Amino acid sequence: FIAGDGLTWNDGERVEGYTNLLFVLVTSGLGALGVDLLQAARIVGLLSVLAMAAAILRAHPPRDVASALPGAGGLVLLAFSGPIIVRAVGGLEQPLLTALLLWAVVYAFPLAEREAIGLRDGLPAGLLLALVALTRADGLLFTMAACVGLALARGLRRGSLPAMLGVAVPPVLAVAGQTLFRLAYYGDVIPNTARAKVAFTTERVLAGVHYAADAWPLAIVLGAILIGLAAMRLAGGSPPARRLRLIAGVALVWLAYVIVIGGDYHVAHRHLVPIYGLVCLAAAEALAACPGGRRAVCWAALVLVSGIYLVGQVWDLQLRRANRERWEWRAI
Repeated sequence: FIAGDGLTWNDGERVEGYTNLLFVLVTSGLGALGVDLLQAARIVGLLSVLAMAAAILRAHPPRDVASALPGAGGLVLLAFSGPIIVRAVGGLEQPLLTALLLWAVVYAFPLAEREAIGLRDGLPAGLLLALVALTRADGLLFTMAACVGLALARGLRRGSLPAMLGVAVPPVLAVAGQTLFRLAYYGDVIPNTARAKVAFTTERVLAGVHYAADAWPLAIVLGAILIGLAAMRLAGGSPPARRLRLIAGVALVWLAYVIVIGGDYHVAHRHLVPIYGLVCLAAAEALAACPGGRRAVCWAALVLVSGIYLVGQVWDLQLRRANRERWEWRAI
């Protein structure tokens, strides 16, 4: 592409050999400026991790020691999430996708909380989800997931439909435009890689269940969040509860999809990276619901859960495999 031969897998033959258009364009932009392409991919990955941290702090800005707990909790779990760190230097689009997704969810929080909202209110989150849809060929699924999350957060009440439309219209238009480009440029409506990889069989579903079960350290944090919320008796209509239902809806839809397609062969739970990011944001939301008189208990719980999570990451076989492998780093 940088050499002027087009977005093709082979010179002279137009084959869409990528499923991550936005990542390709951003990395190519750095490459056109003279940055080594391997380093460019890692720069995008590392900046994306910083953008995830910024999204968590945007949702919970620390104004003093008392208000620092939610943001600190989210950042600690983010720093301890091995799959996010591995993928940041792994040269693929998951960190960029996850950063855009977290910002979209943060901008969707007001949609989950306010009673009176319109189509325009959903556009900021929708524009970010449009970038998500351009980052992966299956990225439009996150738009459906966000609408499911909003339905869980708000219920099917008056005002929910305009919010969902505001969220859904930009991604749909983005994917429609990309599809027209595919048809005109490649003569096909789906990437060639999708034809090679995608299949829906019972064996794939069973493999997907095993793939999800391999990420057992993540389940530790999820269990701690649920236990903590139950102990605090979080009210169903409170803002933190609505935000958590929004996050849960997005995460569950994507998890179901990952299971159906059979997971992935890459190391470090590549397809679960968006869920790792969402769990960090969910942990921040759960800590934000901590009563003022129990801050010390919540800080202690954060230290305990983070420690257990870190040990789990150290013993995660997928992450240990990623730590042993070096061929990706040497690019051979």
